[in-house]
Amino acid sequence: MISCKHITKIFGEQIVLNDLSYKFANSGFYLLYGESGSGKTTFLNILAGFLPFEGGCVEWGGRTFEGQIDHDAVADRFDYITQDTFFVDFLTVADNLRLICEDDAKISALLTRFGLADKGKQMPATLSGGEKQRLAIIRAILSGKQVLFLDEPTAALDEENKTAVFRLLAELSGEMLILCSSHDGMARKYADHMIEFTKVKEKAAVSVTASEKVMLKAKKSMSAAPKKNNLTRYLGKWFRSKQRNRMAGVLFLLFLILSSVLCLFADFPQSKKEATLENIYNLHTVKLSVHNHRWEEISPSDEGIREVMLGYTPPLSPPLNAEADTPSNEEGLIPTPDYELSLDVLPYDADLFRLSHRIAHGSYFTAVNQVILAPEMAEELAPGDPDSLIGTTITRNVYKLGDTEFEIVGIFDFFSEYEKIYMQSLGISYQDAQHYNPRDEIDRFFISSAFTAQFEEDEQFHDKGQRNYYLLFDSYKDMASYLNTYGQTLEETHHVAIYDLLYVDERFGFAPICYTLLPLAVFMVFFSTLFYIALKKTEFAYNNQFVAVFEYSGYGKMQVIRRFILLHILDLLKFLVIAEGAAFVISLAVNYSNHKDVFIPYEIFTYNLPLILGYNLLVLLTALVAMNLLLGRVKVSSWYENFIRTRDLI
Repeated sequence: MISCKHITKIFGEQIVLNDLSYKFANSGFYLLYGESGSGKTTFLNILAGFLPFEGGCVEWGGRTFEGQIDHDAVADRFDYITQDTFFVDFLTVADNLRLICEDDAKISALLTRFGLADKGKQMPATLSGGEKQRLAIIRAILSGKQVLFLDEPTAALDEENKTAVFRLLAELSGEMLILCSSHDGMARKYADHMIEFTKVKEKAAVSVTASEKVMLKAKKSMSAAPKKNNLTRYLGKWFRSKQRNRMAGVLFLLFLILSSVLCLFADFPQSKKEATLENIYNLHTVKLSVHNHRWEEISPSDEGIREVMLGYTPPLSPPLNAEADTPSNEEGLIPTPDYELSLDVLPYDADLFRLSHRIAHGSYFTAVNQVILAPEMAEELAPGDPDSLIGTTITRNVYKLGDTEFEIVGIFDFFSEYEKIYMQSLGISYQDAQHYNPRDEIDRFFISSAFTAQFEEDEQFHDKGQRNYYLLFDSYKDMASYLNTYGQTLEETHHVAIYDLLYVDERFGFAPICYTLLPLAVFMVFFSTLFYIALKKTEFAYNNQFVAVFEYSGYGKMQVIRRFILLHILDLLKFLVIAEGAAFVISLAVNYSNHKDVFIPYEIFTYNLPLILGYNLLVLLTALVAMNLLLGRVKVSSWYENFIRTRDLI
């Protein structure tokens, strides 16, 4: 198989190999024996294509090489094992072998044959030196190598492990060609042939000595070429291994959560304003002041409207009698009516009234002639005992109905300043905290829209021709959409005055918040992502030896690196999902607390879907570009470059 003719190797002025000629059979255990520095390792490195030589030629597999053997031309024929074995340290023993051959039955048989049956689930780092040597030999067998080079494989082993390795080599010598360099005398009795290397002052001398063992073995067939698949599964185990810098991952995750929280906080002004109006002020009502028309006469559409509530707006003077054009009065003045001119109206449906949960005693409306009292009125009627009022009645003179009894079914708690703004959107006036006087509220109670609905067909139920309607929607967005579509039509064609309360105090400063914090969130995206990728680059640079093992196992080096980068991107996506989830939970908790107590007078965190998607896309694009630029430029040596760097070439 291998024939060497007149090989000469010179390092500087030292002749290491001088006119060495030898022909190796296709199988057998050849021992390269001699002291250190005599040229044994040099000879193996020449045969492996790692070193050039100054004279002679080598015939191998039908090809003749002069000057240097083409390593790529013979790489699939041999394996090179030293005392420093290389394995993927984040894969188990069995997985390291599966990189070569995925036939678990064959792997199991070889592990049993070489005394490693119980080691399949262990990591390579937990094996002894002798066990690693045996594992390296198993790997060579599975890869179908025809030639096995071993350079001082037992140098660091004890007597028991040395014996085990040499016996194994002797057993395998009928299956493959084995060239083993050693200065250990124990190897002599296991070798089929011995080539003795001696070191002299002027030149190297090589002599051939017969072995002590008779060669009576036949060459066995080699294993088939391994399949190259499941790369993602094997590389994915890196992300669960101890090789990772987990503290860097935790730190990156914290940065990512912070930038996600900032993104939710620093929303665009319009989005922040709409969320504040809906969730802090609970606005979802449009007030229409209609002149000489009923709602059915002017309604362009009922799209999105849950209820049309008629306010209690009776005429300020009694209706004219049928026999006179003017009311009868001694002073000639229009008399003031004796019925109630102002009653506060709430939606009959509790789901449409955002503050129905603020009833402190009793319940919400369940029938037409029912009222809910303001807390000041309840305290006036029954000091210290508001529950005693539930089920009792109050009487009021109502337009065209005269004295009417109303059942008290509920009593409100005191409203906050923000809740009072919501009540104003329903046409109910409240004094702010600076001007609040409880005496002004002692006769305040609320009727339902079901009660005022009976006046819809009454043409005289208006104040100087004006009626007030309140259009109730499910949300602020539905209300805004309705106004955008039909608001101008209502104002132009029917002279309707629309009051939608679409305002927020300028002190909230949505624009400064957005234009300050949103760039900060973007900066943190770049900073945290680049920080993470830089850490991964360093981590990979110090732990990239596994790429050489994958390359040895038949995977392309760039294939491994690209797949590794892809897995890092997927890992980053996992971080991003966790960060978004954490930011979402944090934002929900803070918003919930703020809705209850309003310690900040606007919606703190908002969920603008285009902004969130844009933010996540920015993270992924930044990571993708940075990963390819930084990690893709890391120097990764081939398996034989790694090998040479750690070996004595002589």
